Amino acid sequence: MNITILDDYFDTLRGLPCFRKLDGHTVTIWNDHLQDVDALADRRRDTDVLVLIRERTQNRAALIARLPKLRLISQRSVFPHIDIDIDACTAHGVIVSSHQHADTPSHTAAELTWAGYRAVEDLKMIYELREYTLDPAMAAAYFDLFSEIGMSIRGNEYGRLVGNWTIEGEPMRFLHLWQYLSLGDRAEKRGLLGQVPAWKNDFLPLAAANVESQHLTILNPAGGHIAADDAYCIDAHGKTLHRFSCRLGCAAQVVRHLQTIDESPDGIWIAELPDPNQVWVLAAETSAPIAWRSDPMLGILAHHVQSLAPGPYSR
Repeated sequence: MNITILDDYFDTLRGLPCFRKLDGHTVTIWNDHLQDVDALADRRRDTDVLVLIRERTQNRAALIARLPKLRLISQRSVFPHIDIDIDACTAHGVIVSSHQHADTPSHTAAELTWAGYRAVEDLKMIYELREYTLDPAMAAAYFDLFSEIGMSIRGNEYGRLVGNWTIEGEPMRFLHLWQYLSLGDRAEKRGLLGQVPAWKNDFLPLAAANVESQHLTILNPAGGHIAADDAYCIDAHGKTLHRFSCRLGCAAQVVRHLQTIDESPDGIWIAELPDPNQVWVLAAETSAPIAWRSDPMLGILAHHVQSLAPGPYSR
């Protein structure tokens, strides 16, 4: 996320302990003061979140219209805002978060926490890992249904299939990884797919009869080939899935450590749902990609590893 902070003319923010909360984001701090619209638009052209610590810089309609990536303005200030064109922000889908002084009401206060992430959610690629359990005796029938009917109906129009694998056992497990532009894109495409007559009538009833259970995990790309190339497809052969369960708040530092590995894995993800304290890695190596037991400061509680066999569908 690209965060721009204006009018810190004493350059104090970098020295605050809470500034470390922005680690992992691209933060630009401006210490001077400008009012020229052209210069301000050029400075903020890639800004997702704008932080105003004073009311000196005017953010009027002409400027807001030239910031297509802007999704959130965070400010501790008076209300109504004398420096922000609220109507222009509303017209362009920009959230204005303002926390006022003690004993005064706050208006849509969020201050770069959950609202900040939700505000730029539509800009973030997400992956959905679907895991189905199957009776081995029914698996062949389901795999034929998935490959010949299911994929012929949906293709990549309703989400892109990045890879699919199986795990032998009782029951058999079938994993398939889908890519969407965002959580909103996933909801929209799943809704449209549910309206396709062939999907409703020819695939879903037979699929439900063969699948014992399903589990979904939403993943945010954080490293590896998958994060570097949105069109990357994962080869089905010789893959191992690693899942690290982390202490609360430690997933990001585990990812930073994984990103230093010389050989880049197929993908590194931080889970969004159901457990945001999990880090997932898909790679060829069966051993853990980091020596987590010898470094307790990483905050890893457990490492789960699973060898994968190629799934039923190939392009």
